[in-house]
Amino acid sequence: MTTTNPFESLLTYLSTNRISVISFIGYSKSGKTASIERLIEHSIDQGFRVMVMKNTNHTHPVFDTPGKNTWKFSQKGAQVVIAKSQAEAVSFLNWNLEESEYAEYVIHQLKFLSRIHSPQKIILICEGFRNIKSNQILCVSNLEDLEKQLSPAIVAISGQITSDTVLQQELEKSSRIPLINCLAHPEILFDLLKF
Repeated sequence: MTTTNPFESLLTYLSTNRISVISFIGYSKSGKTASIERLIEHSIDQGFRVMVMKNTNHTHPVFDTPGKNTWKFSQKGAQVVIAKSQAEAVSFLNWNLEESEYAEYVIHQLKFLSRIHSPQKIILICEGFRNIKSNQILCVSNLEDLEKQLSPAIVAISGQITSDTVLQQELEKSSRIPLINCLAHPEILFDLLKF
């Protein structure tokens, strides 16, 4: 039985609208978040707008702040809470979206962002979505984790492993996949992906 990728519609939208996408995968504490933070900074310095799509395995709400009004509204049963301040606007959807529904929600957000900014100057950075097999960056902290997670979709290796010079030299000799220290050189990753 063939299963379809629930993110196929999102990948098609990105390709059709020439929106760049990069997907960081790896185990917890492997350096994904720090690498993403540096790539965000570098992308903004290059004149891009950045949208980040995060996946987490938590089974309870983790994004809203307990005690704040938005949290209180959610706790009382509001299915959607939308809030705006002078600094930001947020939406909380208080139910679990299926991956295909989530993909459609992200497309909706990208369409909104594309009305304000050129789609060619938007980068979608994904964290933790293994089935978004476009420009995957594998973040690892050791060789064992690297070997367990290698796949054909991976275009670069980054994360904590890049701070170990002995491992870095060993990998550079044996791997066909570029090893990039995104914390020190986000421009190398940026250039590799030809944004």
